[in-house]
Amino acid sequence: MSVRIPLLPLRRGAGFGLLPQPFAQLLGPFSEKPAADPSLRELVERILSNHVGEPRMVSEVRTELEEKYPGRTTSAQVVRNTLENLANKGIIEKGRQQGPVMYTKPTSAAAETDAAPAPADNKAAKVPAEA
Repeated sequence: MSVRIPLLPLRRGAGFGLLPQPFAQLLGPFSEKPAADPSLRELVERILSNHVGEPRMVSEVRTELEEKYPGRTTSAQVVRNTLENLANKGIIEKGRQQGPVMYTKPTSAAAETDAAPAPADNKAAKVPAEA
């Protein structure tokens, strides 16, 4: 004895493709992608951009992150790792002032001079060749 399962009409829509109706109803809330939240890196960059040229400690950045984005809970270590990555990429500067490590977003003029390559020294081309 075989059991016959009735086929339901396929539902077309955003994120559903061609799924039988019961599956589309089950996957409904999960099939659409939620709006992407900004990454922790972007948030930390925003915070440091508000204080250009002012050195900040990890605890200060974390406190401001918790105040401005209460839904984002992160540990001090995660914030420190993010700041270290930004410093390694040259986006921010890292300095030590009497013990604590401070992170600074450089001013745009300082960032441009750091990013600009040094002019090549062409003294070898100016030396006359001996005959």
